[in-house]
Amino acid sequence: MKSPSIQLVCFLHASPDYWKAYQLNSANSSNKEKIKTVIKNLIYPFYNPYVKSTSTLYKLCDKFFLLSNSFKNSFTELYVDDAKPDKIFTLANPLTFKEYITKDELHKKDNIVVIISRLKEDQKKISLALKIWQKLPRNLSEDWKLLIIGAGPDENSYKDYVKLNNLRNIIFLGQQSNVIEFYKSASIFMMTSIWEGLPMSLLEAQQNGVVPIAFDNFSAIYDIIDNDVNGYIISNNDIDVFAESLGELMLNRSKRQEMALNAVKSSERFHVSKIADEWENKLSI
Repeated sequence: MKSPSIQLVCFLHASPDYWKAYQLNSANSSNKEKIKTVIKNLIYPFYNPYVKSTSTLYKLCDKFFLLSNSFKNSFTELYVDDAKPDKIFTLANPLTFKEYITKDELHKKDNIVVIISRLKEDQKKISLALKIWQKLPRNLSEDWKLLIIGAGPDENSYKDYVKLNNLRNIIFLGQQSNVIEFYKSASIFMMTSIWEGLPMSLLEAQQNGVVPIAFDNFSAIYDIIDNDVNGYIISNNDIDVFAESLGELMLNRSKRQEMALNAVKSSERFHVSKIADEWENKLSI
């Protein structure tokens, strides 16, 4: 039994429909995962554990927090029968790095594209990043490096693809404890996920002047990237357009620096002090 003097607060740290993405993107999964997806598709119309657990939490709590205003409609459609406007709130993740990159450091960046991610294909779709790199003109993939930082169950399959297709200048660095050093040296950040919540890696990239390019597979991307201002948003999982935008950004140093400065400035909205003030305000309502 909940005490009447203590508020229960719940937080969904993902897009409300994240579990749908797994069902819709199983083409490259193992046979075992494909069988699991088929079973889920048969069962979920009658009993969905994701909907059940989240709906129960919503009913029990006093305040329910989402990562983005853009998630409200899908959340209420999936989980809520009697949505109360004074019960659903939104609050973004705060940045955790204390310092922002300086203008002098921006001018010292290298020809590096970076991916910082868990290497798990069913969400992160790193295979698409490799195919995009494969589409770049040879001079660009020779003049630039793609650093892939992170670990996960699909790491070896990615390495096999790179070797089989003789892809140039792709370096797997595994898990790293001091990722800020890679943000500081990199110029461009790639994200090819099929779903996210409000990804910290995008915010951290902008804080460090790394211009992001990402697919529009989650609505909160528009909370972070203002297209062609502080990054690029690519529609419809179009790897050709992604490769074209990446190539143009590689070639245009002045454009990169302009967008990097815009990215740093826009990331200030997510400074921990500002998010902490929002927490205080919304918890006191």
